[in-house]
Amino acid sequence: MLMAIRQVTMLAGPLLAGLLFALAGYGSAGMRDARGLALAFGFDAFSFALSAWTLAKVRPLPMAMAAPATPARPGLLLQEVGAGIAAVWRDATLRTAFLYWGLCSCVVGGVLQVALPLLASTRLQGASALGLLAGAQGAGALAGMALAGLVGKRRIGNLGITLLLLDGSIGLMVPLMGAITALWQGMLLLMAIGALGGFVNVTVFSWVQQRVPKAMLGRTMSIFMFVVMGLAPLAAAAGGWIAGRVALGALFVGAGLFLSGAALLAWLFTPMRRLSDQPLPAAPTN
Repeated sequence: MLMAIRQVTMLAGPLLAGLLFALAGYGSAGMRDARGLALAFGFDAFSFALSAWTLAKVRPLPMAMAAPATPARPGLLLQEVGAGIAAVWRDATLRTAFLYWGLCSCVVGGVLQVALPLLASTRLQGASALGLLAGAQGAGALAGMALAGLVGKRRIGNLGITLLLLDGSIGLMVPLMGAITALWQGMLLLMAIGALGGFVNVTVFSWVQQRVPKAMLGRTMSIFMFVVMGLAPLAAAAGGWIAGRVALGALFVGAGLFLSGAALLAWLFTPMRRLSDQPLPAAPTN
């Protein structure tokens, strides 16, 4: 549900911004037509204020037999984090999966963060087109998440083969983004890419939650989120550096080939192809 809500906002937010830019301008002709840009930043600021207000209303439910809380010590906190990292590293399958998903997410996500705005500004209608592209990807991801719930655990072979095939398919679609000449083409491609990515995201999160014991779930998920999302700014910086040295089409081709190649190598040389939907025993933590 949380991931679906995020994708709804990923759909609605860019579409709203694109509409504001189209109606009131985004500064393409100087400050005299930047009202849409100002409205978008104003709405963004309002959303943070609304989030702060809703969080202020959150109250923890009382627990009848809860043990008295003990203040966290910095040394103990670091030990807990270290124990989580060690548990993930000792589990060969979990370690391999985290490294694979993190690398693919950083490389492809980092390139798309740079390449899509560049595509919108050089070939399409600028900021409004970027909003529609992002909205199409969000709509596709939402549809993919719904599809993951509908198909249940129907797989092509098993979970690992299914995920690798979907990753390879996304990798084949990404290079096509470098050849589009119209906005509708990019929207259709990103909707398809988003649908496959949304399906993969829900399936991967569910697998991780089944794989680890509940006592380690919070720490394991925090490590997973850091690997797949926390490194994104560094990946985007690298993507920007590369974008200044290669053509836009080559940027999309490189990202797509990397993802397809990584999926193929993972299939051939790692335990990824043997991933199962059945809960697996996690590595011991002592």
